Amino acid sequence: MSHRNCECRMLPNKSDHSLLVVYTNLQEQKELTVPRPNYSKGQYDELRQFLHLDCDLLLSLHKNDFENMWKVIKEKNTRRS
Repeated sequence: MSHRNCECRMLPNKSDHSLLVVYTNLQEQKELTVPRPNYSKGQYDELRQFLHLDCDLLLSLHKNDFENMWKVIKEKNTRRS
C-alpha cells in the first residue's frame, strides 16, 4: 500500500487522536462449490450382487477407513476383469 492509498486526518476540537483513512479496491470472489454425492440414494445391494462380493466380510477389516474400502473393492473388481 502506498501513501496515496491512505491519509491521516486530525480530529477536531484539539483531540490527541487522529483518524487513518485507507482506500482499497476489493472485489468479491465467488466461492466455488464442489457437488457432493448423495450416498443415501446408492443402490448398494445391487452393487454387491453385481460385484459378487460379501462386502460385510470383505470390508470388516477396514472399519471407517473409506479410502481403503474403495481400494479393496477396486482391486477385487479389476481381478475379475
